[in-house]
Amino acid sequence: MIVNQNTVLELIAQVHAPAIFDIVQHNREHLRQWLGWVDRAQDVQFIENFVAGAQHRHAQGTEYSFVMITDGRVVGRIGLYKLDAANQSAEIGYWIAADQQGRGLVLQSCQRLLQFCFEELGLHRLEIRCGTGNLRSQRIPQLLGFEKEGTLRQAEYLHGAFIDLDVFGLLRQDYLKA
Repeated sequence: MIVNQNTVLELIAQVHAPAIFDIVQHNREHLRQWLGWVDRAQDVQFIENFVAGAQHRHAQGTEYSFVMITDGRVVGRIGLYKLDAANQSAEIGYWIAADQQGRGLVLQSCQRLLQFCFEELGLHRLEIRCGTGNLRSQRIPQLLGFEKEGTLRQAEYLHGAFIDLDVFGLLRQDYLKA
């Protein structure tokens, strides 16, 4: 899936596991702030198992997990999770290497994913959930026209404590108006 002239989204595959692990290794402190699984990712096998799970969920029709590749290098992940065919809804999640922040890659990748979700999959509703303190991540749905719909209190267990999550939603009709 083409994002721009330098960036593509590829469905995650085992061939990506070493590059994903390398990003985790070099960005551990950056990523672990908001991603609880990072501390458990101590070897490539962990990532390979994760990729296998993502591929299984894709085959079941409940997930589309992509790697972001820019200038030929894997720089992060983005995906469509908890795909609910009956309710035509899904949740978007993303992360990127620290040295790639501020370049618009997550925003542009999300824009392409919105197009895929609403125009190709025919979804009705998308959500993005972010830790209330994760201001960088919250900026993405704000820039994409998502509405902040509320806060889920103590909704995620992260590093020994429960944190609140802000929920942002976008409906197909609002996407088409923009």
